[in-house]
Amino acid sequence: MYIFGVPNGFLNWDTQRSAEFQKIVEKFNLDELHGLKFSVAVADASQKECRIVACSMGFTDLTEYSIDEVIGRNWCFLLKDVPPDMINEEGRLRCRSMCRASRQGISYNGCAEVLPPGIDKIWGKLSSGELICVLTTSKKSGSLCKTMLYLKQVELDDDQFIVGLQAGLPEDCNQDSSMENEQENINNAWRQLKESMSAVLLILSAQFWLQCSMQRY
Repeated sequence: MYIFGVPNGFLNWDTQRSAEFQKIVEKFNLDELHGLKFSVAVADASQKECRIVACSMGFTDLTEYSIDEVIGRNWCFLLKDVPPDMINEEGRLRCRSMCRASRQGISYNGCAEVLPPGIDKIWGKLSSGELICVLTTSKKSGSLCKTMLYLKQVELDDDQFIVGLQAGLPEDCNQDSSMENEQENINNAWRQLKESMSAVLLILSAQFWLQCSMQRY
């Protein structure tokens, strides 16, 4: 396993914390989750850096990182090659705020959407504990990709986690594309993410006692 790029070890982690984290990772060794074609990752909110404990093959396809390179890191590694002027600072801070709220065992109730200027949402009011952002991220190759990120706080067997879904936006979804095209791309991404979130929650509810906003399994 690679943790922050270091084989078979954790930076600044003692043996006990490493063992505890490994046990959490093993609980998420679900074929159904790993085999999903869309991008999903689950992060352990009890960890200070909100480390990823599971992801799908769709996540590795989108980011170009293998599962072993993803587990133990947080989502911020997808920003490492993004030029500073292209980083959505508000979106990054909102994601961090959600991680902090989850670690404290409370629902995130800050700004729920961080969208490009002029874009209208086609969904209603999001529940507490949910966040949608449009961010520019980087792949392992260093190429950039604009993605729509949908985060949701969940409680699994009384422990706090965050489920994160990503949908890649078409290349024409940029400053040079028409507002109409960009709106359509955002709308399509949301429909995809909404359906995907329902599928992920069903998989998790079959393995864990699950609670989340507006839903109870």
